[in-house]
Amino acid sequence: MEESTEFVVDASSLLSYLMPDEQTSEFLQSLIERHVVKDIAIIGPKLLPFEVANTLRVGILRKRISLTKAKELMREFMDLEIELFDTDFMSAISAANRHNLSVYDASYLELAKSRKSKLVSFDERLMELAN
Repeated sequence: MEESTEFVVDASSLLSYLMPDEQTSEFLQSLIERHVVKDIAIIGPKLLPFEVANTLRVGILRKRISLTKAKELMREFMDLEIELFDTDFMSAISAANRHNLSVYDASYLELAKSRKSKLVSFDERLMELAN
């Protein structure tokens, strides 16, 4: 079986890597390290930076992180240089309706399917739908 070289990683997974009070799986840590050295590619829909930034903002509101830390983490995310793709909204809406998902989650699912990439998410149901 050929190993994947392209992975769609959702915001929750990336935030587990970025947030100081979260645990990162060894698999995700390895994936990010391999992405940094260009051994594999991590990709996402263009909504990914918005989800990351919004979650960082919520972290500030909940006093998990400071504004300074949020900006540092956003820079760290941006420095990963994740390639971002347009969402096929017709496919995303159809998938969201078919599987009772948010359009956001369906965007990750549909990107993975259209690119024949492996999806990485902590959402077990989303992972089941991707496989």
